[in-house]
This record gives sequence, structure tokens and C-alpha cells, in this order.
Amino acid sequence: MAVKTHTISPFTAAAVQAAPVWFDLEATIDKSIRLMEQAADEGAQLLAFPETWLPGYPVFIWMKDLAWQEPHRRIYHEASLELGSEQHRRLEDAVRRTGVICLLGFSERQANRVYMAQMLIDPRDGTIMTRRKIKPSGLEGTFFSTGDAENLKVVATRVGNIGALNCSEHRRPLLRHTMFNQNEQLHVASWPSFGLNADAATVRGLWNGLERRPVYGVRPDVISMKSDACMTTTRAYAREGGLYVVAPTIVIDDALMSGWARKHEVTEQLLPGHGATRIFNPMGEDTVAPLAHDEEGLLIGRIDYSLLRDVHDADPLFEKVSAADYHRIFFP
Repeated sequence: MAVKTHTISPFTAAAVQAAPVWFDLEATIDKSIRLMEQAADEGAQLLAFPETWLPGYPVFIWMKDLAWQEPHRRIYHEASLELGSEQHRRLEDAVRRTGVICLLGFSERQANRVYMAQMLIDPRDGTIMTRRKIKPSGLEGTFFSTGDAENLKVVATRVGNIGALNCSEHRRPLLRHTMFNQNEQLHVASWPSFGLNADAATVRGLWNGLERRPVYGVRPDVISMKSDACMTTTRAYAREGGLYVVAPTIVIDDALMSGWARKHEVTEQLLPGHGATRIFNPMGEDTVAPLAHDEEGLLIGRIDYSLLRDVHDADPLFEKVSAADYHRIFFP
């Protein structure tokens, strides 16, 4: 593994803790641009957004039955972002104007498929990295398509070497080691909201009723989407890699609870607030106190690469098998 360099001066990073304008791509892009402008006003050079921020995490895939879900899935598909579209160019233009490097989580639409994607946009060079979640978890796999291991890339920017993963990918040792071995200095851990309170019997019924279950992802009844467990995983990523981790999350707001959820009689399956945005230093410590769980805003932290720690020791399996080969061997 290459030795981490500390030649970049300390800088400010920002992580989103907010609600999207649920399932509305244009309105959520508008809100994204306002958050970029706020980050620039705060002096941030990097801004990180949650998983599927655009157009919001599809909470409905864990609710009721597939017939009920069908119109919500159709609306969500249409509200997903296409790379190269006018909406994508709007985001690139906003990054260029504000000067803030942005890591965006989004639902990517390509023809009849959607992916849980991330992209890194640079003010000077535009979109410099895109990737797709390799293993959508549980019932996510009934809606989202799988990504490729070849896109696990750490990218050099003016604020250091940046990598990103989504949600449960942080529990996959080989994925972590793939990132660490590319001299990652700052990692964006994009999480959704922790306010999903799906009914266990409904989830089991959805899962057991599938004629063809997803190849990828763990069983939905063993997924832990509690903020303490997920932030423990995120903190461990920082300690294991000896690097900074910026972890944005989504808030369940009143617009979702009182509007969409009440209309569709699913309010009991959502919990208000439950944001848990954090920024961890290379010792796994908070660089700044977190926001209240129901508070929307930006968490602002100082990044100082003189604290980077060269502690990573490559996994023995990683030394024998590449990430792409692992993907082909174990998940054909």
C-alpha cells in the first residue's frame, strides 16, 4: 500500500443531514443546489449527500404488497436521474459555480433499470467518478439492479484521494480493503434514513412471496438499519483505514409523514427524524458534535491529513483474489 501523503492543507468538509423533496427529482435538485450554496458560504471544499438522495430513498419497497408498490415504483423510476441529462448538467453547473466538490447519492435510471448510484463532481473537471451499489440489500434487490466491482475507484482531487460506498457495502470486508489499497484519504459513507420502521411480518411476506429472490443481498429480516449499529460500522471504517469518513444521512420529515405516508396509511412504518450524520477522524472519533436527529442542515468538520494513520493491513483473501474476480467467483 502506498504511504499516505499529508501535503494538502487542512480544509472544511460538509455532510448533509436533511430530507429530500420526496420522489420529486427537480425539486430535490433545487434543494441540492441550495445546500451546495450553503456549504460554499460555510467555507466547505467538499459536500457529501446521502444514499439515493435524488429523489429520496424508496421506503415503499418495504411496505404492503407488490401490487400496492407498483405505481410507486413507476413514479420512482421516472423520477430517477439519467447520466448526461439536463438534470445532471444542472448539478454540474451548480458545482462549477459554487466551487464545492460534491459526492451525490442518486437513483440512476438507464433504460428500464435503476441503480443505487454515487457520483463525484469536481468544479473544474465535471463528473469524475460514477459507481453503482454492487449488492442492493434485501428487498432493494427486487427493484434496483446490481453494480460492477470494476467501478470501486478512489479518485484524486484537490482535497485528496476520495472514495465512496453506499450503506451496507461498509460491512463487506473485501470492498473496504479494495478502497484502502487505493490510498484512500477521505471516504464518503452514504447512508439513507434510519427512520424506516418496516413491519417484520410484511417484509417476510414480501420476501417469501417472491418467485425469484434477488441473487444479491442478505435476507431482509436480518438487516440492521439502526443508527447506532450503522455508525459503529462507519466509525470502524475510519479506524481500520486510518482515514477520514464523512457520513451523510436522510431525515424523515413532516412532509413525508403527514403527506405521503398518511395518504397511503403507512405512517406507523416510519419514524420522524432519525438522521445520524457524522464526520469521523482517522482514530474513529467525531470531529464535531452531531446534529440532533430531527435537525436538518449541514454538519461541518475540519479535515487535517496530518492525522492520517498508515494502519491498514491487506486482507489475505484480497492478496489472492482481486475484487472483480471475487465478484465473479462468489456471485456468478
